Amino acid sequence: MRQPRLDSLTGLRFFAALAVVAYHASGHLTPGPWLADAVRTAASAGFAGVSFFYILSGFVLAWSHSEGVGAGTFYRRRFARIAPLYWLSVVLFTAYSAYASGAVGETVRNAVPSVFAVQAWVPDSAVYFGGNRPGWSISVEAFFYLLFPLVIVIARSSAARRWLWGAAIVLALAIPLALHPTSESQEVAYWAVYVFPVQRLAEFLIGVLVAKAVQSGWKSPLSLGAAVALTLAAYVVAVLVPLWASISIVTLAPFALLLSSAAAADLAGAPSIFRRRGLVRLGEWSFALYLIHVLALQLQSAVLDRLGAVSSTVEFAFLGATILAAIAASGLLYTYFERPLERRLRGSRPRPEMQAAAGS
Repeated sequence: MRQPRLDSLTGLRFFAALAVVAYHASGHLTPGPWLADAVRTAASAGFAGVSFFYILSGFVLAWSHSEGVGAGTFYRRRFARIAPLYWLSVVLFTAYSAYASGAVGETVRNAVPSVFAVQAWVPDSAVYFGGNRPGWSISVEAFFYLLFPLVIVIARSSAARRWLWGAAIVLALAIPLALHPTSESQEVAYWAVYVFPVQRLAEFLIGVLVAKAVQSGWKSPLSLGAAVALTLAAYVVAVLVPLWASISIVTLAPFALLLSSAAAADLAGAPSIFRRRGLVRLGEWSFALYLIHVLALQLQSAVLDRLGAVSSTVEFAFLGATILAAIAASGLLYTYFERPLERRLRGSRPRPEMQAAAGS
């Protein structure tokens, strides 16, 4: 039976993508001016948007899954949804990086694992950030997709779900507490906590489990407004705590509650700003925005480098214009590349509710 659409979840995707964009964009601001420093601090936990995407992915895949859909069909649909735009982004990013650095051979070699979406398994930032810098999360998602047909079977049993909850909590806490990296410079520890697919599995499992709980009749104890407030408070905490805690531990429960509260609002027909048509449209564009925004920021930096020293006002103006241009470009990619190719590869019109699964 087809489940009701949860458009608020699609609208929320845009804000998660925007948080990641802000995180990367803030790194292009020159330190010093108070406003630039304030923005850099405020955006410093924007990578938490990736954690939201992982939880959302598990939730939506579990929510929209039909028991009659086999693993082969599921994999084909995921490939059609993810691969075309992902591969295009890898080609564009690699081509520009090779041109900008002049190190063509090294750049291409580091990008090869990205073609096969296995870069997240390599504890080397030149590799997992190679190809397309945000693309490492697609490598993690590919691991989730591989496991999903098994996970969803296990999650159908209420007794087995308790074991999955335990496994998810252990995964979420064990490696961060053991290694607690404080910066990206601690490369292997940072990789193990932030990039390693097994470590990030906890978020996906929690998304699956929350979806099954909602389907079983569980209701979030929070209204949508309260869940949004809790999420914003958790983000502030994530800005303040060490890196290892801010990656997912602080925001894990608030994100899960936000998704369940948004789903409850949609199911009840309650008001939800995230269900507005414009935000749903931006949410649909968010996968493209996520994949192309770093390239857009790098092109912007190249232009500013040619201009020489500029004021902070000009720098902010360029950055804002770049983000708006990236959003517009993501809309074009979604409309004229991503969706048409997905339809062609699937051989049918994609189900609307499945679109929300690929937020990473």
